[in-house]
Amino acid sequence: FSSGRIFSHGLLFLALMLLAGFFLYRRRRQIWLGVLALGTLSHLGLDEMWRNPRTLFWPWYGLTFDKGDLGDWIPGMVHALTTEPVVSVPELIGFAIWVFFITWLVRQRKVNNFAKYGRI
Repeated sequence: FSSGRIFSHGLLFLALMLLAGFFLYRRRRQIWLGVLALGTLSHLGLDEMWRNPRTLFWPWYGLTFDKGDLGDWIPGMVHALTTEPVVSVPELIGFAIWVFFITWLVRQRKVNNFAKYGRI
């Protein structure tokens, strides 16, 4: 595909996820898929997918995806993390939240419960 932004970066994927989440909630009163869909929506916004309408509106603009050069992906990410605050600050905030969450799980002795059942 030559790009990491394919099916799951489109509105069709989001709509199917929201629809499935709605039915899961109506049938079993479970909200996890709806929450995951909202996370996907925020991910599309943070990835600025409106700049890539061919992927965002897939398959309405055709079945193919824009190709990107992934050959220098890792050096490009390291460069962006060390030089662009718009990339590094959200990553640092996410890392801090992750550390806080893991620390909380350990202190509450809920690591096994979270690992086995996904609940806290």
